[in-house]
Amino acid sequence: MSVYKDKKTKNWVVTLRYTDATGKERRRAKRGFRTKKEAQEWEIDFLANINKENNDTNLDITFDEFYETYMNDISNRLRFTTIRGKRTLYETYLKPYFGNLLMTRISASNIIRWQNEILGKNLKPTYVRTINNQLNAVFNHANRYYGLKDIPTKVVSPIGKKSAEAMEFWTKEEFDRFIAVIDDDSTRLIFYTLFYTGIRVGELMGIKLKNINFDRGHIEIRSTAIYEKGEYIFSKPKTPKAERIVTIPNFLTQMISNYVDSFYFIDMNEQIFPTTKNRLYKDMKKYCKIANVKRIRIHDLRHSHASLLIEQGIQPNIVQERLGHEKIETTLTTYSHLYPNKQYHLADFLNQIANDTDVTITETSHNPLLISTTK
Repeated sequence: MSVYKDKKTKNWVVTLRYTDATGKERRRAKRGFRTKKEAQEWEIDFLANINKENNDTNLDITFDEFYETYMNDISNRLRFTTIRGKRTLYETYLKPYFGNLLMTRISASNIIRWQNEILGKNLKPTYVRTINNQLNAVFNHANRYYGLKDIPTKVVSPIGKKSAEAMEFWTKEEFDRFIAVIDDDSTRLIFYTLFYTGIRVGELMGIKLKNINFDRGHIEIRSTAIYEKGEYIFSKPKTPKAERIVTIPNFLTQMISNYVDSFYFIDMNEQIFPTTKNRLYKDMKKYCKIANVKRIRIHDLRHSHASLLIEQGIQPNIVQERLGHEKIETTLTTYSHLYPNKQYHLADFLNQIANDTDVTITETSHNPLLISTTK
C-alpha cells in the first residue's frame, strides 16, 4: 500500500492491495485527497472495513501481542519521545496485569481491579489519567481497525484527573533565592534560561549556537533533543507553533555571550546546553535543599515564567506565542487560575469609566505588551 502526491494534480493518491471475502487478491486506487493525512485516514478506514467484511476479527491473541500490532500501526506518526513514553508506561503499568490475557477475554471487572491497583500506587492524579487513557487507546484501536466488538473500558469510569488541582511554580523571590546558591556557571546559566524564557527542557537541549541572535536578542527554537543511550537525538519541536522565536532580556543575552566566549572554540552547529533531564533533576534537588525553597519539577520553571508574565499583565496571546502553545485555549486553560485577580482590575477600570468619561485606553510607553488607563 502506498500514499503519494500526484505531481500534475497536486492531490494525494492511495494505491493498495487487499484480499476480499472470497480470498482473491485485489487492487484499489483512490485519488483526489487534498492532504496526506486525509489519504492515510481513508486507507486505514478502507482496510478496517475490509477486515470486518472478511470477518477477520479473531482477536484471540494476548494483549501483549496486540499491543505490538498497535504500536506498529501508529509509530510512524509519532515522535521518538512519544513512542518511548508509551513503551515505558506500557511496560510499567499495563503489561504486568494485561500482558498474558486474551484480548477477547478482558472484562470490565478486570479493568476495575487493575484501576484499583493503579490507585493504590499513590501516583499523581494527572498521571493516573494518562495511564488510563493509554489503555483506552489500545482497546479503541482494536475496535476501530480490527473489529473488536466489546470494549471493556467503555463501561468503566476513568480514573485520575485531566488537570492538576494546583500548579506548582516559583515567584521571582523564590527563584532568586535558588539561583543565588548555585556554584556552577553552566548550571546557573541553564536555570536562568529556563526561568526567563519558559522554553521546554528538550528545546533548551536542542539550542545550537546558530540559533542564537546576539544582536537582536532572541533564540530560535528549531529543534528539541533528548539524551538516549549516550547520545543526543534531535527532532522537530512538539507542534508547528512550538517552532518559534523567543526574545531574551539583555542581561541573559550577555550571560550567554560570555559563556560562549569562554570556550576556546565552538562550532555554529554545536549545542549550547548539552545537559540531561536527569542531571537537571539532581541539580534542582540539591540546590533547593541548600536554598531552603520548595522543590518543584524542572517543567514547573516553564509555569513559573508564565505566571511571572501574567502577573505583569502580559496579554494571553503573547504568552501563548512565547510558550509555543498550539491554541490559545491551552494557555487559558493551563493558567486560568492565575487570571481571576485581573477581573478585579477590570471592574476597577469600569468604575473609572462610569465616573470619568475622559478615561481612555492606551499602550504603556515602557511596555508595549501591556494595556493601561490614562486620563
